[in-house]
Amino acid sequence: MNQAGIKALIALSTVAVFALAAGRPGVAVAACALPSPYEIYFESGGSALTSSAATTADGIVAKFLAVCPSSKILVTGHSDGAEATGANPAISLQRAHAIRAYLVAHGIGAAVISVEDKGFTAPARETAPNVGEPQNRSVDVTIN
Repeated sequence: MNQAGIKALIALSTVAVFALAAGRPGVAVAACALPSPYEIYFESGGSALTSSAATTADGIVAKFLAVCPSSKILVTGHSDGAEATGANPAISLQRAHAIRAYLVAHGIGAAVISVEDKGFTAPARETAPNVGEPQNRSVDVTIN
């Protein structure tokens, strides 16, 4: 099992504990005690979800619906330096919309999801302009 799969399994286990506790009288459960932002990574130049990205998004959906269904979600798209100056400078926004569409298709209401585009203005890892960096080809999902 890859790292994303392990993170999703841990996250789902956390959801199960919160869901069980929420159904028990006298057990206090913190409002939306979910760690975020979640990071979802993409292939260079693409906005299609990889299997790892879908696994992460599935974990977000499960946790959100079980623990935080009345919260808001912010989806922020990022790109690396090569993409920002290359053939598709809007790729970070396309990625954010792809994640939003996935979350909506899997049960989260569209009205609670906002999208923003950071492009290459807030990279996870600093690089020189025109340099590709896998960690910067991402979407952050923040639950508030």
